[in-house]
Amino acid sequence: MNLAQKYEPKFLRDLVASHWLLKSIRRFVLSRSLEILLFIGPSGVGKTTLARMTAKLCVCTSFNADSPDACGKCDACKAYDAYPDLYVVKEQCSGDDTEALQRAFETARYHCVQPVSLLFIDEVGYANKNSLAVIHEQIDGISRMQPIPGRRFVLVLATTEEFRKKLSSSLSSRITEVTFPELTQEQVANRLQYIADKEGFVYEPEAIFALAEDTELGLRHSIKLLQQIVQMAGRVTQKEVHRITGMAPEEVYISVLRLLRRNPRKMFYRTWRLLLRSGVPGFIRRLCTVFHTLNTFSQGIQPRRMLSPKLRRLYSEAQKEFHPIELAYISDVLHSRRFQQAASRKAILDQLLSLRSRLASIQLTDPTAESIEDRIWRERNRRKRPRRRHK
Repeated sequence: MNLAQKYEPKFLRDLVASHWLLKSIRRFVLSRSLEILLFIGPSGVGKTTLARMTAKLCVCTSFNADSPDACGKCDACKAYDAYPDLYVVKEQCSGDDTEALQRAFETARYHCVQPVSLLFIDEVGYANKNSLAVIHEQIDGISRMQPIPGRRFVLVLATTEEFRKKLSSSLSSRITEVTFPELTQEQVANRLQYIADKEGFVYEPEAIFALAEDTELGLRHSIKLLQQIVQMAGRVTQKEVHRITGMAPEEVYISVLRLLRRNPRKMFYRTWRLLLRSGVPGFIRRLCTVFHTLNTFSQGIQPRRMLSPKLRRLYSEAQKEFHPIELAYISDVLHSRRFQQAASRKAILDQLLSLRSRLASIQLTDPTAESIEDRIWRERNRRKRPRRRHK
């Protein structure tokens, strides 16, 4: 059985989300002023799950201002748990399929026999001009529709940040926006550890940290990787996580940053092997994460990431080799648009070799003599041509 479906939260208290997000959903269900929600957030943060929970809260007869969650014991909650598809109509927005959108609206508004019906439209950001026109027309009709006694219709749209720009000002005033923050590594790791303990998996804590590291892919993706590793290897180890995901250990990326100063030839070959293993986007994302952690250690701040004692010791030793001006130069290159949007392995290597030559040309002085910003500005404009004097 799919572990992501098996351990899908059934109540708000089980959802991996922030406290204020759950509080806003409770307020929405209790106040019937606006019946249109817009969930904005990355993939895998629980937008679909929260939409189903919203429908359950609307159905529950015992839910009120004093109860923080649906009871799960009344007849309405039991009917919803038995047949959730009778209450929730889900539609995937893709391309120019306006007829499917219109049928979904008609089914949820007029043909649903239950007292509460929720229409969930996912991936609204992929809608083209015709599909957006249908959605705008339906939202305008819902806002003008007279409420029917004993019936409640809720519309939930889910998308990323880009869709907010497509909404007109008149429609955005009729929609309640709910922004989902990206899950932290600690939240994902705690959920993975909970599932592994429930299933009786044998795992290493470092392996769980490595699975939870790439939070951009979402919790669902991490749970699928956990199940895949157990099916193929029998136990969750850091070595198996790196083999399945194609990610190299953080120690290798730290060595790339250290070799920028020591040995550019070794740095070149090690970077080439990492690019072949992880691909260009994965290498960029991983290298920037490692450098951000290294820079955090150099400033004496504890990083928010979950690190093993071995990695903490390695980061603490590596940050002593870099001068603050060198860290500022590396940050300038790694966060530049040219490096972030590099499309080939050759472009990545050219950027790193150029960074190596810039680091070698820096004449390091006492950082207390002048600020780091002034020092960087002076190094950048050292070869600038002088101004012409007017005769």
